[in-house]
Amino acid sequence: MTHAIVVLDDYGDPGWPGVKEALDDHLEDGTRLTYLGKAAHSAYLRAT
Repeated sequence: MTHAIVVLDDYGDPGWPGVKEALDDHLEDGTRLTYLGKAAHSAYLRAT
């Protein structure tokens, strides 16, 4: 099985309100994405 890494920019950036909340809500509902962590204002996810 192939996995892709997805980088979501502006995660938690106060200049882009709603990005973090939108991803957090999406991850709660069952998804192909697995949250791996964050660095600066980027979230790293694995897509399966």
